[in-house]
Amino acid sequence: MSHLSKRIVAACAAAGLAGLTGLASAQGYVGIGVGQSRIKLDCSGTDTCDKTDTAFRLFGGYQFSPNLALEAAYYDQGKAHLTASDFELGSVGAEFKGHGVGLWGMLTLPLEAVTVFAKVGMVSSSLKLDASSSTFGRASGSERHTRAAWGLGASYGFASQWVARLDYERLRLRFMDEGVSVDLVTLGAHYRF
Repeated sequence: MSHLSKRIVAACAAAGLAGLTGLASAQGYVGIGVGQSRIKLDCSGTDTCDKTDTAFRLFGGYQFSPNLALEAAYYDQGKAHLTASDFELGSVGAEFKGHGVGLWGMLTLPLEAVTVFAKVGMVSSSLKLDASSSTFGRASGSERHTRAAWGLGASYGFASQWVARLDYERLRLRFMDEGVSVDLVTLGAHYRF
């Protein structure tokens, strides 16, 4: 875990201990977010390389105090498409797609109707590769790994129980012993109960 991640976790823990007196305002929430994913791939040697796609997340959490929340999420991380030409393989196409679940600790800072937040957690993601070659045909493979992740965001309470929010998340994944990062930016809303 990086030094920054450790500091965020420590700040979340401190905020949680300081906010124990605010348990009367504790509440759960559920929501959805839709946006864009960008998979960080090395595109050298490819003819085309489309690393962005539509992504979405379903999430639910519990706000323990004004400054501390715990959140779980399901992700569809979108797809990336590559094409290339090779003397031995012929025309090559590849599609990466991913989905996963995550658990986040969140440090929140309410500022009137707007709340800003930082989060750190663990995401268990499955990455799948579907590849085709005009010479050798089709092949596929998938792997699941659990890695640390972090994010930032802001929310705005536009009704008594409805909140709009913008999330940025950096998911660090692995595939075929290579590190792969996925950036997710989603705009969504959640309902407080």
